[in-house]
This record gives sequence, C-alpha cells and structure tokens, in this order.
Amino acid sequence: MNRTVVFVGAVHLGASAPLTPGCQPPCEEDDPAPSYEILTDRPDWEPGSGRVRVEETRIVIAYTTTDGSQWEVEYTR
Repeated sequence: MNRTVVFVGAVHLGASAPLTPGCQPPCEEDDPAPSYEILTDRPDWEPGSGRVRVEETRIVIAYTTTDGSQWEVEYTR
C-alpha cells in the first residue's frame, strides 16, 4: 500500500514537471531548490523524513518509516 501511494504521488509530480529546461514566464530570479520536504500525516512515516529530489532526468523520493526502515524510489524521465 505504501509503495502505491508514493508511486501515485510521484506520477502526478512527474506529469506536472515541464519536459523542457527553464521556466515559463514569470520566472523567479533564483533557481528552485533541488530538494523539497514532503509534509504528511501518515502514521507509518517518521515526521519530517520525506524528501523529494528533482534532477534533470530523474525524481527521487526518500523517507523513513517509524520502524527505522529507509526507503528511496527513483523515477526517470
């Protein structure tokens, strides 16, 4: 079940990401941050452990569960 939720979230994130480099006007002067924090109230995730790293050709989602297991999922585009 957890992998399904992460997969669905990553698919939506990947589908909304532009396929061309750069940004569409209006662009901010600073580059966007390379990683983002996932805010969730899932009871099986360690609070504050969810991270999304967006790179040119891949998206990496990482988190830790309350039992101490660390998970990382990579999607290429």
